[in-house]
Amino acid sequence: MYETISKTTPLATVLLLVLTMIGAGCTESQNPTHQQTKALEFKTKNHRLRFRLPKAWQATQQGTAQIYAGPKNTSDYYTTLGFQPFASSDLSLRESLEAAYEKEKEFQSILWHQRETTQQNTLPALRYKVEFLFYEMPRLRTGILLDLGQQLLDISYTAPKDMFESNQNIFEQVLKELEVAKRDTDAKS
Repeated sequence: MYETISKTTPLATVLLLVLTMIGAGCTESQNPTHQQTKALEFKTKNHRLRFRLPKAWQATQQGTAQIYAGPKNTSDYYTTLGFQPFASSDLSLRESLEAAYEKEKEFQSILWHQRETTQQNTLPALRYKVEFLFYEMPRLRTGILLDLGQQLLDISYTAPKDMFESNQNIFEQVLKELEVAKRDTDAKS
C-alpha cells in the first residue's frame, strides 16, 4: 500500500498545483490578448478608426494625441499606445517621421531599428521601430505612420526597454483588427 501511494503522490501533487494555478488565474487568460476588451474610436479630420483595447486601459489627451495606458500602480501604466495625427506635407513618410522625432526635445540618442514601407487597410504606411532615451530612461517604440491624404497618423506602442515585450501583442492586435473609414465631414459628430 505504501508503494502505491508514493507512486501516485507526484501525480497528485502536479494535479493539485495545476488546479491551484488555474484557480489563481495563472493561465493563458492572463495574456493581454485574452483579456476582456472594449471597443474604442479615434477620429481624425477626415477618418474614423475603430479598435479594441483591454477594458482597464485609460485614455488621456495630450494636445492632438490620444494616449492609452494600463491602470496606475501597475506595470501596464508604463506601456502606452498612442494615436498622433499631424499635417501632411510634401515630405515622404520616412522624412515626415524623422522630422517629427527631431522636434521632440525630450528624446535623446535616437536609434532607428526599422523603417519599412508597407500598407495598412490599403493605406500607404511606414512601419518603424526606434530606441531613444526619455529623461535618461531607455525606451523602445514601434509604430506605423499612416498616410490619410490630408493628414498623417502615427499609431505607436512605447515602453521602457526592459518592459517592451510585455504588451507589444496588444499593439499588434490593434493593427490586425484596425478599421479605418472616411468620415462624413458634413455630419456633426
